[in-house]
Amino acid sequence: DAGAGTGLIGEWLDIAGYPQVEALDISQGMLDQAARKGVYSALHCLALGGHLPFADDAYAGIISAGVFTSGHVGVEGLDE
Repeated sequence: DAGAGTGLIGEWLDIAGYPQVEALDISQGMLDQAARKGVYSALHCLALGGHLPFADDAYAGIISAGVFTSGHVGVEGLDE
């Protein structure tokens, strides 16, 4: 969950039966709120748009909602 915020998408993924979802957000405060929901297997306080410390092909998929928009993350966050 790239740009997880408070974990709303993580909650829905949990309901849908996804057993292992990790959260990434630039804000530790947001991740703290997301952690309270108990749906993430790991939380990463990192910024999209630069290098991320994950191996290529480490994830089966990435989901992001409301992040790639004006005032947040631009296209520079897509390659990584």
